[in-house]
Amino acid sequence: MSIRYNLLILLLFISLVPLLGIGTVVRRDIFRLGANLAKRSENVLIHKADDGLTPIVRERAQVPGRERQLFESTTLFYDPALDLFEELDGDGFPLGGVKDGGFELRERAKPSPGSVVGTETSPPRS
Repeated sequence: MSIRYNLLILLLFISLVPLLGIGTVVRRDIFRLGANLAKRSENVLIHKADDGLTPIVRERAQVPGRERQLFESTTLFYDPALDLFEELDGDGFPLGGVKDGGFELRERAKPSPGSVVGTETSPPRS
Protein backbone atom coordinates (compact mmCIF):
# COMPACT_ATOMS: atom_id res chain seq x y z
CA MET A 1 0.00 0.00 0.00
CA SER A 2 2.79 2.36 0.49
CA ILE A 3 3.73 2.29 -3.23
CA ARG A 4 0.14 3.14 -4.15
CA TYR A 5 0.07 5.95 -1.61
CA ASN A 6 3.40 7.32 -2.87
CA LEU A 7 2.25 7.03 -6.48
CA LEU A 8 -0.97 8.89 -5.61
CA ILE A 9 1.01 11.71 -3.99
CA LEU A 10 3.35 11.89 -6.98
CA LEU A 11 0.48 12.06 -9.48
CA LEU A 12 -1.36 14.68 -7.43
CA PHE A 13 1.82 16.74 -7.27
CA ILE A 14 2.42 16.39 -11.02
CA SER A 15 -1.15 17.49 -11.82
CA LEU A 16 -1.53 20.27 -9.21
CA VAL A 17 1.76 22.16 -9.78
CA PRO A 18 0.92 23.12 -13.40
CA LEU A 19 -2.60 24.12 -12.34
CA LEU A 20 -1.18 26.41 -9.64
CA GLY A 21 1.27 27.89 -12.16
CA ILE A 22 -1.47 28.47 -14.73
CA GLY A 23 -3.71 30.04 -12.07
CA THR A 24 -0.92 32.48 -11.11
CA VAL A 25 -0.24 33.42 -14.74
CA VAL A 26 -3.96 33.89 -15.45
CA ARG A 27 -4.38 36.13 -12.37
CA ARG A 28 -1.40 38.25 -13.43
CA ASP A 29 -2.73 38.57 -17.00
CA ILE A 30 -6.22 39.51 -15.76
CA PHE A 31 -4.71 42.17 -13.51
CA ARG A 32 -2.70 43.60 -16.44
CA LEU A 33 -5.79 43.52 -18.65
CA GLY A 34 -7.80 45.39 -16.00
CA ALA A 35 -5.07 48.02 -15.61
CA ASN A 36 -4.89 48.44 -19.40
CA LEU A 37 -8.68 48.80 -19.70
CA ALA A 38 -8.73 51.33 -16.86
CA LYS A 39 -6.02 53.42 -18.57
CA ARG A 40 -7.83 53.29 -21.93
CA SER A 41 -11.13 54.26 -20.28
CA GLU A 42 -9.42 57.15 -18.52
CA ASN A 43 -7.96 58.37 -21.82
CA VAL A 44 -11.33 58.10 -23.58
CA LEU A 45 -13.09 60.00 -20.78
CA ILE A 46 -10.44 62.73 -20.77
CA HIS A 47 -10.69 63.04 -24.56
CA LYS A 48 -14.50 63.23 -24.45
CA ALA A 49 -14.43 65.80 -21.66
CA ASP A 50 -11.87 67.87 -23.56
CA ASP A 51 -13.93 67.71 -26.77
CA GLY A 52 -17.10 68.64 -24.90
CA LEU A 53 -15.67 71.43 -22.75
CA THR A 54 -13.39 73.15 -25.28
CA PRO A 55 -16.27 74.68 -27.30
CA ILE A 56 -17.99 75.78 -24.09
CA VAL A 57 -14.80 77.47 -22.83
CA ARG A 58 -14.25 79.18 -26.17
CA GLU A 59 -17.84 80.44 -26.19
CA ARG A 60 -17.57 81.72 -22.62
CA ALA A 61 -14.29 83.45 -23.49
CA GLN A 62 -16.16 85.49 -26.10
CA VAL A 63 -18.75 86.73 -23.59
CA PRO A 64 -16.63 89.62 -22.18
CA GLY A 65 -16.04 90.84 -25.74
CA ARG A 66 -19.78 90.77 -26.43
CA GLU A 67 -20.50 92.57 -23.17
CA ARG A 68 -17.92 95.20 -24.06
CA GLN A 69 -19.61 95.73 -27.42
CA LEU A 70 -22.95 96.15 -25.67
CA PHE A 71 -21.58 98.93 -23.50
CA GLU A 72 -19.46 100.81 -26.01
CA SER A 73 -20.90 104.22 -26.49
CA THR A 74 -20.60 107.37 -28.47
CA THR A 75 -21.36 110.87 -27.28
CA LEU A 76 -22.89 113.25 -29.82
CA PHE A 77 -23.13 117.03 -29.55
CA TYR A 78 -25.64 119.01 -31.59
CA ASP A 79 -25.18 122.75 -31.96
CA PRO A 80 -28.44 124.25 -33.30
CA ALA A 81 -26.80 127.62 -34.03
CA LEU A 82 -24.41 125.98 -36.50
CA ASP A 83 -26.78 123.05 -37.33
CA LEU A 84 -23.82 120.77 -36.72
CA PHE A 85 -23.40 117.32 -35.17
CA GLU A 86 -20.07 116.51 -33.58
CA GLU A 87 -19.02 113.12 -32.23
CA LEU A 88 -16.74 112.73 -29.24
CA ASP A 89 -14.60 109.84 -30.45
CA GLY A 90 -13.14 107.07 -28.31
CA ASP A 91 -13.54 103.48 -27.30
CA GLY A 92 -14.45 101.80 -24.09
CA PHE A 93 -17.25 101.80 -21.57
CA PRO A 94 -19.41 104.78 -20.74
CA LEU A 95 -19.09 106.09 -17.20
CA GLY A 96 -21.14 103.90 -14.86
CA GLY A 97 -21.86 101.32 -17.56
CA VAL A 98 -19.97 98.53 -15.86
CA LYS A 99 -19.32 98.10 -12.15
CA ASP A 100 -15.61 98.56 -11.43
CA GLY A 101 -15.03 99.18 -15.14
CA GLY A 102 -12.55 101.77 -16.30
CA PHE A 103 -13.48 104.51 -18.69
CA GLU A 104 -11.62 106.79 -21.04
CA LEU A 105 -11.59 110.51 -20.36
CA ARG A 106 -12.82 112.53 -23.33
CA GLU A 107 -12.98 116.31 -23.42
CA ARG A 108 -14.53 118.97 -25.60
CA ALA A 109 -14.83 122.72 -25.51
CA LYS A 110 -17.79 124.11 -23.55
CA PRO A 111 -20.99 123.72 -25.59
CA SER A 112 -22.83 126.84 -26.66
CA PRO A 113 -26.27 127.66 -25.16
CA GLY A 114 -29.03 125.47 -26.62
CA SER A 115 -26.66 122.63 -27.52
CA VAL A 116 -27.85 119.10 -27.01
CA VAL A 117 -25.66 116.30 -25.69
CA GLY A 118 -26.65 112.69 -26.37
CA THR A 119 -25.05 109.34 -25.67
CA GLU A 120 -25.82 106.17 -27.60
CA THR A 121 -24.86 102.62 -26.87
CA SER A 122 -24.04 100.54 -29.88
CA PRO A 123 -25.74 97.16 -30.43
CA PRO A 124 -23.58 94.04 -30.37
CA ARG A 125 -21.61 93.42 -33.52
CA SER A 126 -22.00 90.02 -35.12
